[in-house]
Parts: sequence; structure tokens; C-alpha cells
Amino acid sequence: VVAYPQGIAPAESLSALFSWFPTSWLTRGGTWNAGSCCPGATRSHTDDVQFTRDLVRDLAGGTVKRLSGGRMDVDESRIYACGGSNGAFFVFRLACEAPELFAAVVAAAGVLANETRGPSQLTAWPSESFSCSASRSPLPILAFQGDADLLVRWNGQPLLNFRSVAENIKILKDWNSIPESCTGTVTFSNGRAVCHAYGKGASNITHCRISWMGHSWPTALALCRFGVFVPGVQCTTDIDATVQAWEFFKRYRLERKTR
Repeated sequence: VVAYPQGIAPAESLSALFSWFPTSWLTRGGTWNAGSCCPGATRSHTDDVQFTRDLVRDLAGGTVKRLSGGRMDVDESRIYACGGSNGAFFVFRLACEAPELFAAVVAAAGVLANETRGPSQLTAWPSESFSCSASRSPLPILAFQGDADLLVRWNGQPLLNFRSVAENIKILKDWNSIPESCTGTVTFSNGRAVCHAYGKGASNITHCRISWMGHSWPTALALCRFGVFVPGVQCTTDIDATVQAWEFFKRYRLERKTR
């Protein structure tokens, strides 16, 4: 099951950054409310976490079985969240507020964005602060991030109130009770892509740094191969996030229902 956001046009996100960008352009698409990302859903305070809870409850509660005439049902031990860009920000919000729903999560080109407005934040760029679940079990997380991303900058983006990658990894380690001093082990290295794993089993946090990659989802697909030459995108085929995500998901199941 794939859920796409429907609502405000992405043009609003661009016009918040560039006053000259017409909001009548690029009027298809929508956003998830992931805190400081992204305009539209954030400004209207859309409760996408509750939407996700309702979606999982309804699908696992008999909707899939009914619609398929009894031929299919949801395995509640194998529910995962995966997203890129605004989707990645929302995956981190789900991991923060609703970790009990998922066996594992994967995010690319995003960070947890739950802080209050920053002192350097653009006036036109909204924020919604939120707190993480205090009672939580370890949640396996796989993340991909390009160190040349001009939107989600490696060292943070104060204009949009995005934290640095290092701070984000620190938070993920804290969620899974991994010592901050843990330097991890290299689990993947190919060309521009290097992945470090922190923690073991269900506590695993794996973070992949892709040198010179911009704001993109690395994959072997033709679109990524074209994007290698696009400034700001600079995609790479050195690692296939789609393949890695599926292999990561297959390793984890929820041990028990917690909903």
C-alpha cells in the first residue's frame, strides 16, 4: 500500500524561498506535515500522524481482506515506512511519534524537523514543533543522505530550520539506546557511497553518506542516471536505495502488536 499526500501545491514551498516564483506553477502534488517541512500541510497543521494511524488501523482491521474477497490480508508484523525528501522528513516524524506502528523505516534526503522556529528561519517558511514518544522500543532505521544536498545541508539549514546530519544521527542513536561514542562499522562501500551501522539487531541504525550527491534518491533507474549530471540533484548509481530498503525491511518484524 502506497499513500501519497494530496493537498497544497509544491509551488508554495518554492515561493516561500523565491518570492518571484509564481504559485500558479507546478500545481500538482502535495506535502506531509513533518514539522519544519513542508509548507502547506505544516501551515494548516494537518495531522498526518493520526492519518497514518487511521490508515494502518483500517487496512489491518479488515479493509484489505474485505476488498480482496478474503484473498489478501495485512501482516501486522511487517508494516514499514519509507520516504524521500518531504517523505523522509515525515518518516522521521512517524519514527518519533508513532514508532510502535512499524517494524523498520527508511528515509532519504531528510532529517527530523521537530524544533520550534529558529532565529534565522525564513518568515515565509512555517514550523510545527512536536515531541517524540517517551515510551518506545528500538526501531531499525536506514537513512541515505548526500553531502552536497543544497536543501537538506549536511551541516544544517538554519533558513529552513533543518538540523545537521550529525545531530540527526545523535537523536536516532538516543532512540535506540546506542552510545553517542559509537563510531559504527562500515557495512557498504562502493564509489561515492559508504554506509555505517550503529547498534545490533532491532537497535540497528544504518546511515549511508553519498559524497557529492544532491537532493535525490540514489538508484539504478534511468532517471537517476540522467540526474547524475543535473546540478543540485547529482544522483548516483553507486548504491540503490530501493534495493537496500527492501533488503533492510526483510530483516525485521514486529515481535508483538503494540497498538
